[in-house]
Amino acid sequence: MGILGALFSGVSGLDVYSNSIEVVGNNIANTNTAGFKASRTEFSDILAQSLSGASSGSQIGRGVQLSAVSTQFTQGSFESTSSGTDLAIDGAGFFIVQNNDGVFYTRAGQFKVDSNGLLVNSQSDRVQGVLLDTAGNPSGTVQDLNLTVTNSPPKVTSNVDFVANLDASAATLGTTGTATGGLAVTDRFQFLSGVNDIIQFNDGGGPTPASLTQFGAAVPTTGYLASGAQYSAAQVATAIKTALEAANLTADTYTVTYSATTKKFTVANDAGNPNPLNLLHDDPLTTASGDLG
Repeated sequence: MGILGALFSGVSGLDVYSNSIEVVGNNIANTNTAGFKASRTEFSDILAQSLSGASSGSQIGRGVQLSAVSTQFTQGSFESTSSGTDLAIDGAGFFIVQNNDGVFYTRAGQFKVDSNGLLVNSQSDRVQGVLLDTAGNPSGTVQDLNLTVTNSPPKVTSNVDFVANLDASAATLGTTGTATGGLAVTDRFQFLSGVNDIIQFNDGGGPTPASLTQFGAAVPTTGYLASGAQYSAAQVATAIKTALEAANLTADTYTVTYSATTKKFTVANDAGNPNPLNLLHDDPLTTASGDLG
């Protein structure tokens, strides 16, 4: 190969590795660039010189060359931002943007709304998408996303999934509730004597306390609640009726109902009662109002 061939092989290595360092430097420089995908250099050897057409053991290498600089489309990390229009893609795919020069594809999701209500990037390229019909299904052709036009009205949240860690060392409050149907959460109530069990009311004879726990009786009479146990809304409604009728010192009776929609109990004075009924929620002795709605 001679001295010139040897020098060429060495120089080819210096040249190629300098390009590799430039690629690494570019990757580092774009660490915080949204949607940037790192590149890597790929090398290959230059066709070898054959001595006298002999076997492969007589092949002399002629150096190295840069065969490709390939982009690594691996999933990047997600970051929270203060802009509601910043987006990121989890998995494969690209955002479609368009300008006067044509249609382009990008992974960078730093978008904003321009003066015309269009979703654009920092170069004012218009983000493309498909509108939704009133049922929330894609309809129509790909077009500019105009955020001032809304085809999908807001909907009330019907179900929420969440994951939480519970303190294993916490005291057990009671038995778990029974589902009321579907994925609905059962209403469970707990009252502690001297903490949140007193309803202060006035039936014409002045403020009178009624205790849902029969003032902390160890074994309360039927209709009352045991302090610290958990009860359903129907059981609490019965306890309210029992406590009020026992404390009013008259023969007045009441009807107590619970609304799963408003999460509130309603106490009605039955027809024929000679005395009015006023629940004194603002009375400092009333401790149960916050848990009864």
